Amino acid sequence: MKTKRFKSTIFNSLILFAIVPLLIFGIIGGYAVFKFQEKSIEHQHAQILKEIHAQTNEIIERIETLGKFLQKQNHITNNALNILMQTHENISNILILNAKGLVTNYTLNKNNHIFVGYDYSNMPFFTNITADKKNYWSKTYLSNIDNHPAMSYSIKLNPDQIAIFIVNLKSLNLFAKKFVNKQNVPLARFIDDEGTFIAHPILPNMVQERQSVKGKSVYENLILKQKPYTLFYFNNLKNEKSIGMIATTKLGWTIIIRESQDFVFSLFKTSAILFIVFLLFLILLSIILSYRLSNSIFKPLNDIEETVTQIAQGNYNKELTFTPYKEINGLIEDVIVLQNNIKQHTTQLHQLNDTLQEKVDKKTHELVELNSNLELRIKDEVEKNKKQEKILFEQSKMASMGEMIGNIAHQWRQPLSVISTSASGMKLQKELGVLNDTLMNEAIQGIMTSTKYLSDTIDDFRNFFKKSKYKEPLKINDLIQQSTSLLHSTLTQNNIQLIIEDFDKELVIEGYFNELMQAVMNIVSNAKDALKDVEQQDEKLVIISISKNQDSVIISIKDNAGGIPEEILSKIFEPYFTTKHQSQGTGIGLYMSQQIVVNHMNGKLQVQNSSYTYKNNTYHGAVFELTLPYD
Repeated sequence: MKTKRFKSTIFNSLILFAIVPLLIFGIIGGYAVFKFQEKSIEHQHAQILKEIHAQTNEIIERIETLGKFLQKQNHITNNALNILMQTHENISNILILNAKGLVTNYTLNKNNHIFVGYDYSNMPFFTNITADKKNYWSKTYLSNIDNHPAMSYSIKLNPDQIAIFIVNLKSLNLFAKKFVNKQNVPLARFIDDEGTFIAHPILPNMVQERQSVKGKSVYENLILKQKPYTLFYFNNLKNEKSIGMIATTKLGWTIIIRESQDFVFSLFKTSAILFIVFLLFLILLSIILSYRLSNSIFKPLNDIEETVTQIAQGNYNKELTFTPYKEINGLIEDVIVLQNNIKQHTTQLHQLNDTLQEKVDKKTHELVELNSNLELRIKDEVEKNKKQEKILFEQSKMASMGEMIGNIAHQWRQPLSVISTSASGMKLQKELGVLNDTLMNEAIQGIMTSTKYLSDTIDDFRNFFKKSKYKEPLKINDLIQQSTSLLHSTLTQNNIQLIIEDFDKELVIEGYFNELMQAVMNIVSNAKDALKDVEQQDEKLVIISISKNQDSVIISIKDNAGGIPEEILSKIFEPYFTTKHQSQGTGIGLYMSQQIVVNHMNGKLQVQNSSYTYKNNTYHGAVFELTLPYD
């Protein structure tokens, strides 16, 4: 059972009963003030929104009323149209069209390019008026006359006449500016049924640029889901904490009233801070009073505790003073009796000490012997563990060798890159419209060749270290052509020019075709990687030349990448040595190439940095020479 200090328990209880009511009062009071503030904001927003909502619908209804008025007229004059436009400041133009969509009468506030006979038959405000459709409100658009939002209202006056009201929505922005908060910041915004701003007094560029909130979280979670005239909290497009309310007009527009949460609750936050400070003061006062009260009660108990501590430390001479409290005096008397009894027992303990010392010495001797045997046993176990660790280390080395052999299969990534490049090239050519049958057939042939080579390469590498392989006659020209064709796309992509110097096309040697081809590809790929890292160089070259002497064929592969750093030149054929990032290379390519040439083909693979001349230009780079036996 876990024990507690009586004194601290009483002290904590006093503090608890003093603080908890204060905290409860603070939380309830703060919540009530917050809800009052929130209710006030909700009422204010609702009143503003109702006024804007009503006036916006009134603008729409007045235009529809004007349209109905025209329906009742037997003859429409230009003067009548002027009077109608003057009755509504939002109407910029009124057009009267015949059944063919040609202008027969009009009045203009802007755009003097309209004339009688002007053809509007292809415009949506005409085409949407059908036999069973007597009126039509268009989608909002940005007027090309004054660069302000606008829309049109079409109404069929009779079978032969259609009236078109061009409505300028600039007044919505002016109307929204009237409703501001105490910071003089406009509260209202208008969004049409497509989610596009048609009035935004704070950021007018959002209207001019026809920015839409459709598809954004503020549209999906608020405009589509929130109930009208319901206060809600949200983050606006700038991710600012906001509070607001929405309503929807007759045309499906959304009116948004929003304010910054930080501003509307600033007074509440100030009051909350003052209230918290006052609450903390009361809590501190409660702690001080509780401490003083508990200290006055527990001072006698502290004296008793100190006396008992002295007794525990071997001091039996401290005297206790009696107090006015009867219960505590009884405890003091018990402590005095305990003090005397301990004195007597101490004397007896000293007498037993000598006997106990002898027993301790005996047990100590037994423990020494036990420890000695234990050290021998531990030493023996350590030796066993060392042997076991050595066996595990050897097993680990064997596993690493097996993993190295398995890593050879990674060398088939290059043909996969060729396939990906060919496919991507076809896709890009298709998108650009330049793909023809010749290009497509070449790319498909490259993919098929690479796919077959992948399969052959996997089989060859699977049997890489088997002794059951047989040499066969291989044609050097076929070897070079197949090796370079697989690398053609990636070399071209990196602006590298592959040059094969003229040689005897009928030259034949004995060897392993796929393995030797892989060695050539590894070297050319390394040259390509080195040239990719060279910047500001007009020409990037890989030159392959083949020569023959009395008993060998020499395949020379050189580049103009500047050469291999001298400090690593002697290490490049070591397994797992790579200058690339670990995610880009395994360091086994050149090692495997050397294994193929030296161990499998009884040849030599050497590298050196050298300067050479090609077409009257001098270049410097790495030169790999594959020397292969020739009978």
